[in-house]
Amino acid sequence: MKLNLRESDLLGVGNERLCFVHPDVEERCVKVNKPGVVHRSQNKIEKYYFEKLKRKKVPFYHIPEYYGDVDTDYGPGLVFERVRDFDGHPSIRLDH
Repeated sequence: MKLNLRESDLLGVGNERLCFVHPDVEERCVKVNKPGVVHRSQNKIEKYYFEKLKRKKVPFYHIPEYYGDVDTDYGPGLVFERVRDFDGHPSIRLDH
């Protein structure tokens, strides 16, 4: 079953990927490739490293938890813990 991502749930935009609030679990986000852009396989690379960390049982204290991949209406996506401040608001950007 495909996960339908809503434009209103867009959290951020990078050079190659889009990040959305997960439509079913607000505490998670989904990273997908940006349509119409040449990709350097960032999702594949990130998936490889996060799955390696999980196999090695590395604790996810200082990095967002990786929950696996998902099929979306934007194509394949990766599901991660959504990082927020202590009060539940989005964290400020690094360039702020």
